[in-house]
Amino acid sequence: MKILKALNNIEEFFCAILIITMALLNFGNVVSRYFLHYSWSFTEEILMIMFLWCTLFATVVAFKRKQHLGLSIITERVSGNMKIVLIIISAAMSCILLWFFATAGISLIKTEILYKQTTPVLSIPEPIATVSIPICCILGIIRVITCAVKDTKDLLKGGKSV
Repeated sequence: MKILKALNNIEEFFCAILIITMALLNFGNVVSRYFLHYSWSFTEEILMIMFLWCTLFATVVAFKRKQHLGLSIITERVSGNMKIVLIIISAAMSCILLWFFATAGISLIKTEILYKQTTPVLSIPEPIATVSIPICCILGIIRVITCAVKDTKDLLKGGKSV
């Protein structure tokens, strides 16, 4: 549990740093283009990599905050043990999907390493971007499980959840 407390806001912090850096790079590129008539071609690749990382970390944040897509119309209409069953089924399905994405991401990373794939302009190794997939999927699984456990405990105590 100490690890989860330390990681509690790491996703938001990482997203904030990425968004600020992306904004600064983009702004610098626009200013350079306007005043110096020179474009920073390298920013496109860096921004794409940062955007991928930011998007995937934002997905983990959505899982943590329970703001991900879901069928609340179903869970709102049931109560008690059925709601707990639906929480468990939903968490299990989410974990299976995230695990599938994580293993597919790992497979993609292996292929990129095998073929020594790099970005066209800066020759940045492609796995730097792709490693975000399994990392964020594993973090997502952790968030899904912790939310499901918390919701189940809340329901068993008689509190409102989901």
